[in-house]
Amino acid sequence: MSVPGFPLVLIMEDKIIILAKKLKALADGGIGGEKTNAIKMLETLMKKHSITMEMIEGKIIKEHEFFLLSEEYQFFHQVAASVFGNDGPRPYKFMYKGGKRAPGKDRCGIDCSYEDFIYLMAKHQFFYNQYLEDQKIFYSAFVQKNKLYTKPCDDEEELDSDRPPLTPQEKARLFKIANVMQGLDRAVFNKQLG
Repeated sequence: MSVPGFPLVLIMEDKIIILAKKLKALADGGIGGEKTNAIKMLETLMKKHSITMEMIEGKIIKEHEFFLLSEEYQFFHQVAASVFGNDGPRPYKFMYKGGKRAPGKDRCGIDCSYEDFIYLMAKHQFFYNQYLEDQKIFYSAFVQKNKLYTKPCDDEEELDSDRPPLTPQEKARLFKIANVMQGLDRAVFNKQLG
């Protein structure tokens, strides 16, 4: 599954940082040959991927770039506020003057530690996907509440009797739609033809 605004390179970097953290824990708490091997492996990994001890410990604050669809930027801002609080860093958009581009997406940035950035992106992905699913529920409820659908024909009613029973997931979805419908006011549209 693709992650909105979450480049594959960051996922790979995250795995490398996680490995480095595990090796550091072994280097700090290991005994004998285990400790020696962990130190050597950590040093090799750090050199190969230009990792500093501050990156492993999550202390460096730096600019992290990512891409978001315009419509998800406000949502990302909300998630960032939930992670960092009122006084924490805020995402910002870059003005294009050359550099990277992603069709249909805005180039954004935020100044924070690498560990916080990975957490922020994962939290954004999780809640944004849930938000999109809930939007579908709201849309269905709104259409049903306001009767914005075609009236069934006699033939269609016969077809309904041939349908297989609903799955538990389909029943749960219909239950959610019904609950949302209860909270909606029905819009009244008056024809005003002159």
